[in-house]
Amino acid sequence: MKFLFIIPKIGSQAKWLVGVAFLSAVLKKAGYQVDLLEIEDKKDIDKINSFIKSEQPQAIGLSANSHQFFYAVEIAKKIKLEFSTPVFLGGVHATIRPDEVIKERSFDGICVGEAEGVLLELVKRIEKGQDYSDINNFWFRKGDEIIKNDISPLVED
Repeated sequence: MKFLFIIPKIGSQAKWLVGVAFLSAVLKKAGYQVDLLEIEDKKDIDKINSFIKSEQPQAIGLSANSHQFFYAVEIAKKIKLEFSTPVFLGGVHATIRPDEVIKERSFDGICVGEAEGVLLELVKRIEKGQDYSDINNFWFRKGDEIIKNDISPLVED
């Protein structure tokens, strides 16, 4: 199974994100193929769907800080116009403003808090075609229903 991380770096000075790098390593260690697409300019958003068409990921994760949230929404909407691939949002904004973020219908779910212990479970269930709506640290939308799962304790060390 392929998983695609998309980082909207528009307006950011960060050279790379430790969280996404760690999550990528967790998935790769478990045998999954992981791609990373960094969006550095608004015009790059138009290139996303051609990348998805060529690489065909089975799930997509976006990471966004608060100032990048608008771009993450724009990216997710663009993806959903052409693909049914599940799109999830994590990062600082999803954690500090989950009630606002889950209202955006282009996201199939959001990660609230740390994803290190739960993203692998999500990917495994997607790969097997299993229900994943009960995974901790994730909120999901099913129609008009919002499922708010428990938050796991923080990872120590």
